[in-house]
Amino acid sequence: MSIDPIRNLLELGHEISAIPLFRMPKDMKKVCFICLNTPIAFERKLGVEPLSYSVHMAKTMKKIGYSIYILQNPHSRNLMEYLAPFLEQTLEKLVFFYAGQQNHKMTPETHFQFDDGKIEAEKFIRFINEKKNPQNKVILISDFSHKGSVFDIYSFSNLSPGICSISTFPLNDKVINGNGIFVSRLCQCLLDDFGITFAQLSEKMKNSMKKFSQYVQIGSSSNEILIENFL
Repeated sequence: MSIDPIRNLLELGHEISAIPLFRMPKDMKKVCFICLNTPIAFERKLGVEPLSYSVHMAKTMKKIGYSIYILQNPHSRNLMEYLAPFLEQTLEKLVFFYAGQQNHKMTPETHFQFDDGKIEAEKFIRFINEKKNPQNKVILISDFSHKGSVFDIYSFSNLSPGICSISTFPLNDKVINGNGIFVSRLCQCLLDDFGITFAQLSEKMKNSMKKFSQYVQIGSSSNEILIENFL
């Protein structure tokens, strides 16, 4: 592996911006779509941490058998444009991992911030609900660390079955490196048990993160998804 973390990440998968939209892959079984927003990360003094989390997630999901696709520093108008084909054409499971917008304040954050503007959380969730293949599962994960999650699907009604989110937030304002611990423990749980269900993962992660003063929550658009295998 290279000492260049960006190169390491790209060696694990495909760079989406290099693929014309009309040539996006079709009929893929399992995909991990990583959105890395590094300009915002550096603006918020997050350094290379979100990149490190993305490499860790990509390595884990590749070991599990997922195809890895990476979108670096998109404009707000581009994210949904690139994500749409994956929502529509992934046959089984699509994991969307977003890194680069941590908020360590004890207040909720209700949007994704990009260099050219923002995407409101409600608009993003509605977009996923509208575009997803009715037969697939969409799993939303982020490196946020704040009170609540931008993937708070509990707040939305009439969502299609098969949408799930996992997030963490600090129980107090003294939590340090909460996101690094969250991503590391999540990846380890997935590697330890390929047959783990959403409900089992939630319980295991809650127990693991409690010692670090973090709360883990899993949200779902239907109860049925909680008893299914995460992977």
